[in-house]
Amino acid sequence: MPKLFAARRPFDYTDDVSLDQGQVFEILGRRNDEVLIRLGYCEPLTGKPKTSDCRLCSGKFLDEPSLNRHGRKRHPREERTPHQEDALMDTEEKRLAETAPLYLDKTKASQKGSGRQKRA
Repeated sequence: MPKLFAARRPFDYTDDVSLDQGQVFEILGRRNDEVLIRLGYCEPLTGKPKTSDCRLCSGKFLDEPSLNRHGRKRHPREERTPHQEDALMDTEEKRLAETAPLYLDKTKASQKGSGRQKRA
């Protein structure tokens, strides 16, 4: 399995590592890695991609737009109100639903069926 991956959606990989969309990371071989890949939270990369690096936290990103979204989210220039934070999260969720939907058809439950039998 490739070791270098890119986050398709933001998620907490470990207690100390929160990843943003487009962020490049090395997979650690943790228990839930297969689930994260199967459901589309991250995707394997081939080769060594050219990255854009965050100058504040050294995160590596596939492209400038991903780096810029990361900067606005993780390193805001000014403090946001709770209302602004909620609006930002709503906008991001809508964008992610369009650009990087999860593969919900690949959950274990959907692969096995619902478990219920249809009545005739």
